[in-house]
Amino acid sequence: MISLTTRPSDNTIRTKLSSSLDPARAEPSTSSVITRINGDDLDLQSEGSSDGSKPSPRLPWELFTNILEGLVTPFGAGQRLDPALFVLARTCQALQVEAERVIYRNVVFQSMTEEAYSLNQMLHSRAAEYVETLSITDFGLHKRGMSLTDDRVPSSFSFNLPFHRMTRLRSLTALFLDLYQDDEREETRFFRQLDQALIPDVLHQFWTLTVTDPQDLQFIRRQNQLRRLTINKIPDQYLPDPSLLPKLEDLELSRKEFDQSLQLLQTRALRAVSLTFQYAHLNLNFDGKSLTFLEMKFDSVTPSDWILLLNLRAIDCPNIICLVLELDTGVGEEPLPLVDGYENEDWYSPVIKALEPWGQMQGLHLKAVTKTPSEYLISEFKTTYRVPYLRNVLLQVSNEIGPDEIYELCRISDHSWEVVKLERSDIFSWMDSWRSFAMKAPLVLRD
Repeated sequence: MISLTTRPSDNTIRTKLSSSLDPARAEPSTSSVITRINGDDLDLQSEGSSDGSKPSPRLPWELFTNILEGLVTPFGAGQRLDPALFVLARTCQALQVEAERVIYRNVVFQSMTEEAYSLNQMLHSRAAEYVETLSITDFGLHKRGMSLTDDRVPSSFSFNLPFHRMTRLRSLTALFLDLYQDDEREETRFFRQLDQALIPDVLHQFWTLTVTDPQDLQFIRRQNQLRRLTINKIPDQYLPDPSLLPKLEDLELSRKEFDQSLQLLQTRALRAVSLTFQYAHLNLNFDGKSLTFLEMKFDSVTPSDWILLLNLRAIDCPNIICLVLELDTGVGEEPLPLVDGYENEDWYSPVIKALEPWGQMQGLHLKAVTKTPSEYLISEFKTTYRVPYLRNVLLQVSNEIGPDEIYELCRISDHSWEVVKLERSDIFSWMDSWRSFAMKAPLVLRD
C-alpha cells in the first residue's frame, strides 16, 4: 500500500490539491515529499528548506520513477492508470513532470467529446512532448459527443492537435468512420495537418484503414524511421523512389494491393507482411527469405490450392517463426463451405501436413470457417502435427452462424499440450506478442 503525505517546512504553504485533472492548478510547494510504505515514512526528495539550502535527495530518483511506472498496468492494446498518478501530478512541480510523463505517454483521442477538448488543451499547454503512442478515433459522436453548436467543438477535432510539438511520438493510429459530415471531412484535414506539422522522422509505426486521396499521404515520404506501416494503399507515384521507407520492416496493405506488397517485399528487407492470395498468384516469383512473420489469407481459393500455395511459401519463405493462416474467401464474400460435416476432415489434415517444412516455426494462428467441432480439431492437431519447434497455437474456428471459438494450445513437453479457451480480445495481444518476438529473432539467410 502506497500513500502520499507532505511534511511542511517552517515557512512553506501546504500544497492544495485541486479537484481538476489539470495538475497545473496545484499551488507551488516547498515541502518534502514523503511516501508511506507499510506504515513507515520514507523521504523520496526534499524540494527545499526554510533557509534556502539546496535540495538533497533522500532516495535515488530512479526508485521513485519505478514507483510511478508501477502505477501503470497493461490493459488490452492500451494501459490502465492508477488514480494515484493524478494525485502525484498535483502534489509538486517535480512530481508533476514525472507523473505527466507517464500519464500522457499513451493517449487515446476521441473526437467531439468533452474529454477530447480537455485533452487537446492540456497537450497544447505542455503535455504534447510526452506523447509516444497516439490513437485517434471519431467514435466520440456515439458516446459523449458534444452538440455541434458547442464552442469547444473545433478544439475537439484531431486536426487541431499540436503535432509540431510531439517530439517523442513513435506510434500513430487513426480510424475514422465518417460519423460527422462537414464541408470537409475530418480525416482530410487530419492528414493535411500531418503533412504540414508532423515532425520529420519521428514515427516508427503508422496504422489507418481510411481510404484517402494519394495527396493525403505525403507525410510518409518524410518519415524515414517508419518500421511498421498499415494503410490501404501507397500512392503509385511514390513506389519508384528508392529512398521511400528505407527502414520498413512490417507491411500490411489492402487485400487488393497485392502487387504493391510484392514490389516492396522485393526491394525492402521486410520481416513481416500480410498478403491475400488468389488463384492467379500460384505461379508468381516470391522472395520471402527475410520474412519471419507471415499472414496468409485466401480469396476465392479452393482447399486444394491452399496446399499448393502453402507448399510454395514453405520453399521461398523458409525462415518463418510465426504464421497466421486464415482459411476463408476474404472480405465481402460468402465463406467457403470448408466441410459438409464433421465426418469429412480432409481439408484439415492436409493443411497440418503442409506446415511440416517450416522447421523454424514456433507460433501458429489458424483461423477457419468449418462445421468440424473444435474439440476434434484440437485432438487431431495434437496427434498429427510434425513441426519440431512449434510451441504455441491459436485456433480460431466458427461455423458461419455462432461466435468464434478461440483456443490457445501451449506445448509443455514433446507430446503434451495445455489447452486454454480465450476471448476474442485476447487475439490482438497474442498477435502483437508473436509479431514482436518473430521480428526480433535473429535472421540467418541461406543460399
